[in-house]
Amino acid sequence: MKLIKKIIFAITVAHALFALLSCDKIETTSLAPREQMAVNPVVGLNHVKGIVSGTTFPTSRSMVVSADLMANTGGSGNYFSNLTFTCSNGVWSPENIYYWPLTGGLEMLAYSSGSASVTPEWTNATQVVLTCANCSADDILMGGLTSATASSKTIGFKHCLAQVNATVSASSASVIKVKSITLNAKKGATLTVTKSAGNSVPAVSTTLSGSATDNSLFSGNQSVTASATAIGSAMLLPEQTPGSMTITYTITNNGTESSAMTVTKTLSQALAAGSSYTYAIAFTLTGITVTASLTNWTDSSSTSVSI
Repeated sequence: MKLIKKIIFAITVAHALFALLSCDKIETTSLAPREQMAVNPVVGLNHVKGIVSGTTFPTSRSMVVSADLMANTGGSGNYFSNLTFTCSNGVWSPENIYYWPLTGGLEMLAYSSGSASVTPEWTNATQVVLTCANCSADDILMGGLTSATASSKTIGFKHCLAQVNATVSASSASVIKVKSITLNAKKGATLTVTKSAGNSVPAVSTTLSGSATDNSLFSGNQSVTASATAIGSAMLLPEQTPGSMTITYTITNNGTESSAMTVTKTLSQALAAGSSYTYAIAFTLTGITVTASLTNWTDSSSTSVSI
């Protein structure tokens, strides 16, 4: 399984005193025992906030699957479409019992959108087009399977979106607090997931829609320490460059916390599907110091005074 790359960015932001950085059951007659259809999903390695981490497919999720009969094993046409598989007692299967074909294999295409609301349009098990107004609401996964034999198989999923993270650090601890971090980027898109025959891994293309809006990366009251601290993460659509990052923070001087201050940083890194990015935000605090000098007396001309 190919590891997902992680790209680190350094961000420096200047300020006055410091730098901030329904499916029916299939009825069949068979002369031989047939195995009930079940699959085992896995997901490509990732590290995400509240979304899918590691390679274990969450049992709380469902997946939507379509299957075609494999032409090179004597079959043709669609076997089922838009069928929801859920996990019960460790077994992933549809609500109604479906069986593997008596002869031949299946080509499967699947997606899992979690809490993201998507509208699917299927072309059997060849392609599905997912339309969502807020695709970044959750980790959207896509997967495929080519199986010439009837047995429990594994559908390998990968991530359709990009993961973004942030860390914060400061040269002087406990005087800076981060209140929020947002990224300006588009949330709406059409995701076209396509699977070619014999290829278990589908491809995805993204067509963005709508205007860029603020996507929350962090909201809270995080004290910044000298060591880089992971502060938040989110999902964003790929094939775009977030326009800017906005950071709201306070500074404590002599025991008094300042009003919230905001700084915006322009970004230039394009995002890719399945990749993890980290923005490293560094606050470099400069203390206020002064030196003193005194202008000497200016000698004036002497004046005689007679008494």
